[in-house]
Amino acid sequence: YDRFAEFAPARRWRAVAEKARIYTAWRGHQAEAEESLRAASELLGELRLLKPEFRILDRAIRYAQEHGNIALQEWALERKIERVPTHYAAWEELALLYLKSDRTASSVYKRLRQQFPDDSEPLLLHARHVRNKRGRRIAIRVLENYIKSGRGEAPPLLVEIAKNQYLLGKRRASLKTIAKLNRRFPD
Repeated sequence: YDRFAEFAPARRWRAVAEKARIYTAWRGHQAEAEESLRAASELLGELRLLKPEFRILDRAIRYAQEHGNIALQEWALERKIERVPTHYAAWEELALLYLKSDRTASSVYKRLRQQFPDDSEPLLLHARHVRNKRGRRIAIRVLENYIKSGRGEAPPLLVEIAKNQYLLGKRRASLKTIAKLNRRFPD
């Protein structure tokens, strides 16, 4: 692959990506696999080839999961976030990885909320994380606090509150929240 890259510089990225693929499939070559995945991502990043780079990063994540390499998995997720900060699925995966490595997922969601202070999606992702860890009642309180503080757009947050109320069996509260949503945001 190195020779191919020398003879066809315009297609060098393909050789580097293929080398990474081969090393990840070749047992007993973890160091070379990790090195080639990182090199491929760096080259593809320099060339601004996002789709091929994301394929390499996805391969790195799968490879890291198969081999229990948390550092490589974290690097690949952080790289995705660096390349496309609004890649919310990568943020969620990173938060789950933090939980597996005795760190707090909340730090990931805090960083996400700081990066996008006026966007509702990070608030919803954090509330869903809270719901999964601490329950719907706490998630509702978190969402209500976001609305009171004026962070994010209220409509998606109100919809999430109504959904959680309904799933808690609080049908009237859910209907009141929906009515409030319709009054405040008739469009």
